[in-house]
Amino acid sequence: MILIRNLAIALALAAAASQGHAQDRNQGAARTDENGQPLLQVVVRPDAGTAQRTELATRLIRLSAGPNFQKDMEALITAQLNQLEGSAQHRREADWMRANAPRMLTAMTERMLADLAPRYAAIYTTEELEAQIAFFDSPIGRRISTKSVQLGMASQEVMTDSLQSFVTELATKYCAQFDCETTAGQAAAKPQRR
Repeated sequence: MILIRNLAIALALAAAASQGHAQDRNQGAARTDENGQPLLQVVVRPDAGTAQRTELATRLIRLSAGPNFQKDMEALITAQLNQLEGSAQHRREADWMRANAPRMLTAMTERMLADLAPRYAAIYTTEELEAQIAFFDSPIGRRISTKSVQLGMASQEVMTDSLQSFVTELATKYCAQFDCETTAGQAAAKPQRR
């Protein structure tokens, strides 16, 4: 609900800014409301340093992921596939994954990099990006970045376990307070609109 409200406000402000800007260009006069009061106009100007920060962010992401990010991820996938035992069908599926996952992983990594770089650029200043790059370009920074995949996997495991424990505890306590079976039965009994 809050997200929808914020989105609506943002769209309204953007529309007002666009209309106001177009009207000002056309008429040379400020827009006013029905009482003659000047309307707020939002003008978004591109940040001159965005392109430079995005370029720095791309470099930072590549450095901080480590020099062997792709190889490490491929090795992780291969190790997991090698643990699979089973029928001939499972072996065919594992073979297919070995043949296709690396190419798909490369494409996903490039998309992720393209999506992350502007976010880094919006959060960090040029000075902050340059400082991080200098760190990851140093010998100790390179050693740390080589461990990023291993740390990422360990972090993901801890976060997944913690989230599962939280959801289980929350659901248990919620259902102890409220009758979840009755609520679920009532929801299932309601006809769905089409």
